[in-house]
Amino acid sequence: MTSIGKFVVAGASAVQESTLALAHINFDFSLIKMEAPVEYSGLGSALSKNRKREAETGPTHITARKLGALFADDLPHTPNLSRAYGLRVSQIAEDPKFNPRGSAADGPFAEYVGADGTSIWAAATSGNGALAVHLLACLLARAWSSAEAISIWTAIIEARRSLLQSRLNEQQFNIGTVTACQIAIEREKLAEWDASARAWLRTADTAMRVRQTQLMLIIDNLNVPLQSKPTVYQDVTDAWTKSLVLLDKLISGVPQSVESGEALLGLCAWHIYPDICALGKTTTLVDQNDNLIKKGGLVTIGLNNLRNTATGGISWSMPLAHLRYYGKAVMSHGVIDSQKTRVPFDRIIQVAMGSMLSTWDSQYSNFEEVAQFLIALAQITQTPHRRRKLWLMGWLTMLSEQAYRLLHSHGSEKTEMVRYIALGRRRFGKFLAKTEFDHHPHPCFGLNDPNVFLESIESERAIASLRTLYQQSGNTPPERAIIRRAHPKTIDGFRILEYATLVPQQIPGFEGKRHRRWLILPTPHSDDSLHNDRRMEDLIDYPRFEHEIIKRSLTIIELHGEPCGFLDDRSMMKPELKGSSFIWTDRAVPRSLEHLMRYCLKPDPADYEEIEKSKRIFIGWQIGHLDHEYMGFEYQLLIEPSDPHLSMQFITHSINSGHMDLTKLLSHFVPQKHIFELDRDDIPYDVTFLRSLVALARARKLYRNLPEAEVDLNVASITLWSTKWAANVLDLGQREMTRTASFACVAMFDTGCLDLDLNVFDEVIAVSSANNIYASEILSGDPWQLSTSNLRHVTGNVGKPGLALLLSPGDTILREPDLETWELVNHVPYDGKCEDNFKATSLHLSLTGYEQPLNTGEQGRRDKEAYYIEAVVSAYDRGTWVADLDLLYFVRRFGAGWYNGSAFARLPNFCAHDAALGKNTSAFAKLTSIDNWYEFQDAPKNAAVIRASRNWVARLALAATHFDKGYILIIAFEDICWACVQESVEERKGDFEKIFVLC
Repeated sequence: MTSIGKFVVAGASAVQESTLALAHINFDFSLIKMEAPVEYSGLGSALSKNRKREAETGPTHITARKLGALFADDLPHTPNLSRAYGLRVSQIAEDPKFNPRGSAADGPFAEYVGADGTSIWAAATSGNGALAVHLLACLLARAWSSAEAISIWTAIIEARRSLLQSRLNEQQFNIGTVTACQIAIEREKLAEWDASARAWLRTADTAMRVRQTQLMLIIDNLNVPLQSKPTVYQDVTDAWTKSLVLLDKLISGVPQSVESGEALLGLCAWHIYPDICALGKTTTLVDQNDNLIKKGGLVTIGLNNLRNTATGGISWSMPLAHLRYYGKAVMSHGVIDSQKTRVPFDRIIQVAMGSMLSTWDSQYSNFEEVAQFLIALAQITQTPHRRRKLWLMGWLTMLSEQAYRLLHSHGSEKTEMVRYIALGRRRFGKFLAKTEFDHHPHPCFGLNDPNVFLESIESERAIASLRTLYQQSGNTPPERAIIRRAHPKTIDGFRILEYATLVPQQIPGFEGKRHRRWLILPTPHSDDSLHNDRRMEDLIDYPRFEHEIIKRSLTIIELHGEPCGFLDDRSMMKPELKGSSFIWTDRAVPRSLEHLMRYCLKPDPADYEEIEKSKRIFIGWQIGHLDHEYMGFEYQLLIEPSDPHLSMQFITHSINSGHMDLTKLLSHFVPQKHIFELDRDDIPYDVTFLRSLVALARARKLYRNLPEAEVDLNVASITLWSTKWAANVLDLGQREMTRTASFACVAMFDTGCLDLDLNVFDEVIAVSSANNIYASEILSGDPWQLSTSNLRHVTGNVGKPGLALLLSPGDTILREPDLETWELVNHVPYDGKCEDNFKATSLHLSLTGYEQPLNTGEQGRRDKEAYYIEAVVSAYDRGTWVADLDLLYFVRRFGAGWYNGSAFARLPNFCAHDAALGKNTSAFAKLTSIDNWYEFQDAPKNAAVIRASRNWVARLALAATHFDKGYILIIAFEDICWACVQESVEERKGDFEKIFVLC
């Protein structure tokens, strides 16, 4: 008889054996595709074919199924959130402004254009739990970098599997637990899952910009750190589930009060916006008016654990053990605030304006006064005769455009501009120069220094400017304060000095107070009879004043209507002489003037020390902290020690009034030396600062052709002049950015951190990052007007994480002719018509699977920040493959002109040949039409016209595949001038029987 004990043991053994057997069952997660909820149908219909196929049957679908199965058992039921989220993503996806459809104009990237909703559709068609894990992907992408988010995914998957395994061991499981236990997801697939969610965030942020910005401004004011849990798994699942429950209740119209930061994370990442009541010193109610939230769905934020921190937002810290291959867990810090928002390029310029002001005193930091100064400065430096230097002054134009916007904007736009300028001034002082105080320019680029200012001002107008300065200053200078002017030329080695009053004086014989002047003349040109002040009409014809310098001075004085007195130089050198020298009859010469003038006339270096001790000039006036340099300047401004610098208003007024000498002012900003040969003595502000501004202006020119592209605000943490692409754009001989420099530039601005060598992009034809593709124009332009330096931006991606650099494979492969299609080759005689017979030609991009990571300087990290992927551009005719194209090589050879006996030429758009000559084909014995790909592959033995008029796709494909035929390819813009064709063949000493004309 069998004992009960043995039966129990046997039963338990059977259960364990069954469990072990179940654990080894292989589940194919790609076999099951669920019907998506109806709310997501708008998204499904708006996705591109490639993305929808990937989401339903590709690796992203498998990842969604696995993650859903892994976490589903412990997730809260949130039907309201699932429904509302589907409506929101469909609303965004159905708007072509945010989810454009690919077209022929996008060339080979047409199938990759559009918002990346791949992970959403994969989740919607993957059943229970999958949508919640997509929402988690968005939450993590909002707070963490890609590498950190992937490491968090790895950690929570590992912990989740361990938890389910423990349940399995304790017999607390269902079939789903058994399935989930054996789930393994490659890190590369997690990276693609994260990348898709991250790309969607960018699209949704743009679509919901107003509401998202309003929400993030509220979050900025919180300064709340999340409370750390014992493990990463607990940290993440706690924040995740709290966010799911909070938003589900709000959507259903149930008001919620938030007392911890975890529940707020979903609000920041899922683009559903309840009304908010923020409690603090004052209560603020923000109406978001989101129709997805039922009436009553109000969230009250009254956090009790707020901390005063240097930065705002929600901070989240966790130790990440899976970030590196080796070493201890890395304590990482994620932040959710408005600074993480991507911005248009103009915002970066506004940040740069703030960075420029970061070391300027508060009196020079009124944004509107700065704007007026920049506008005035830009206007006078852009005169036509100075256009040759404008490319170096482009940075000033760039800043003045933003200044103009600031002065003429209103409401929220003006508020936003001020916010970004203030952000640059507060946080990004090193954006334009590495060491803030040593390398930033003085206020107004040094023009607030009187000596620098007067060097940049026209000589005669300097007197009026100095007088105006003191009228505006509110100071009352002594009546006898005098301005000194030294003429640049000399008479017999003697430099004529001119003196003018700073304030009007009462002059005998004149009504009211007036300004007056004196000239100190060399002895041969003075006369004892002129020792008193005289009217101009008394002196103008006096024969002693024949010298041109004296005549010029007299003319200037006459024009200004100021009485003039003439002094013998001996009266200044030896004022004790009487009779033969001038005596100031109405006022005594101040002793300080008498002492100083002795050294003004003939300064002796040995006496500089004595001059340094004698800072007093005239009555009570002091030089201040400046050295009194007599040889370097035409004027020495007399200033009080309490106010040694000019105001920005005065400088702006002087510029606008036309007092500045344009030549001198321009040389102040644009030195004659090469920008890399400058040192700190060549310009009155630092060279590195100038280099950064010039580089930023060149980047702005590039982004003007990419109007829909946004940049990462974190790029302002990099000092521009030190970047690897800046050397190329700062080259004086390089008027346009090269293709490699353009790619390096957008790679840095798009990622906010990657500064890659230019040679990295030698073979690159496009770059994909998040929801952006930057492609060389060679992929989407007519071969007649190819440009290798220009880039084109499309919204979309190639489905890869990080920065993907698309390599051209390096071979052009053309379909070989065969006997099965020979009947399609007609080669009819050319009838003189240019038409498009290649309408069914299309270009397509495909990835070969080859990948190679790039070294970005981060040693030991598991995830690739940037890498090469090989991409083939193929030409198809009516859906049938025709050729694989190496377009980059084609453009290089096109520029060189020759390849393997083949030559290239472009016919001019306009020429001087008359119509009869242009239509004369007598130089060509026979001309054949090529009207399809079969006729092109099986080319005739004589000259031919390839007819693909105004079809850039076909013209580009045909031009790139003609290499091995040994023909001269002549590309016409539209109509063919045969006289120009004949000249092109003769110039290349070609065979008239071996040419292709592409029209």
